[in-house]
Amino acid sequence: QFLGQMCEQVLKCKPNTTHQAIAKLEDTSILLRHYTLNIDGLHALAGASTWDATNSNSGATVELHGSLREIVCTHTGNIYAVDEAALNRIKRKKLPKVDNDTPIRTLDLQARRSRKRHLISDSVYDNDAESEQHPSRYRFRVLLYDDEEDECVLDSSGALALLDSDAARARIVLWLGISFQQSASCEYLRRVAACTPANTLHLIVNPSTDAAFNAMSAINFQDVNIHAVHAPSDDLFTALMPTIQCASSSELSKGVATCI
Repeated sequence: QFLGQMCEQVLKCKPNTTHQAIAKLEDTSILLRHYTLNIDGLHALAGASTWDATNSNSGATVELHGSLREIVCTHTGNIYAVDEAALNRIKRKKLPKVDNDTPIRTLDLQARRSRKRHLISDSVYDNDAESEQHPSRYRFRVLLYDDEEDECVLDSSGALALLDSDAARARIVLWLGISFQQSASCEYLRRVAACTPANTLHLIVNPSTDAAFNAMSAINFQDVNIHAVHAPSDDLFTALMPTIQCASSSELSKGVATCI
């Protein structure tokens, strides 16, 4: 019910300058990848493509925590777009989707759960049995704390392997609006910093002066090329947009930036 209320608000939101700029960076091929902890799906509304493990690593945006705009069946792996009808069903405490609804894509949950078993003891992991008992159980495709069904949200091992690969290739990493006060963002920072070359520029874009200090603290003040931009990301991209518009003609700019 709580996620349903959040989703109702999210569906009213529209992309801002930063979402539009990320989509433009993808169009001009400057963007290597965009990783987001947000679950609002606004990047897609702005025209950016979305990554999933079934499309051979194509797709610019990796939704590390999923999206409130989608519902997944934990038994079949079918993913459905959330619409007004689904929200109304949730409000009435009914199943958000019915059997004859057409999914927008399907996750290979069997393969993901098979990989997961190699990491978790069979005595602890029993999601297949639970799915068989509840063949029509739906949930938002959103990662929760201590989520035992994370495979329904993201191919975590595939996404992290992609993050490591992208970090090793990136010449600029933009950390947009992240305060580094939460453990998840600090873990991603440490992971990316460990993979990027020494000359890779990390830009901490945040109006708060604390964000860069928090980032440096998270990596124990290692010798990482971190610089701060004390401004909202919308302001930064408003200033950069004329340059981005012209960048498509420069082959030297291809695939150099990763946004998080």
